[in-house]
Amino acid sequence: MRIITAILIVVFITATASAEKTTRKKLKLRTDSVTTEAVNIQYEEITVITDSAIIFTGYDKPIGADRESVFVINNSGQTIDKINITIDYFDILDRKLTSRTLDIIYSIPDKETRLVAFKTWDIQHSFYYYKSRKPRTQATPYKVTININKAFTKK
Repeated sequence: MRIITAILIVVFITATASAEKTTRKKLKLRTDSVTTEAVNIQYEEITVITDSAIIFTGYDKPIGADRESVFVINNSGQTIDKINITIDYFDILDRKLTSRTLDIIYSIPDKETRLVAFKTWDIQHSFYYYKSRKPRTQATPYKVTININKAFTKK
């Protein structure tokens, strides 16, 4: 008898419960809190004395990723706010695939490590970093070298 009563209660609750409509129509973008003025930040170049002042380690980009990531270790003696780097991409036979230069705008205090991520060069998702996990689909492994061109701190 208790089972029949419990089943009837569940059926009644399910039948009377109305589904909430989750799509909202006529949504408008709020522009009052959005700043459209460009932020003008000035940087001062840092002279990097040794190769161990700024270290890149733990690079990763799996096959389907839209972003590449790498740890940046700052041993320069001061906070770094922007790093200009060149990344060279090579296949497993050390043939150069491509190269690009980009700015990493990220505040990294002295003696600290930060994980930074940036948009990948592999827009077709057909390459993977050779130390990443091997994909199940056909893909080409590659290697990278990262060279620091300049480092900057905020004025």
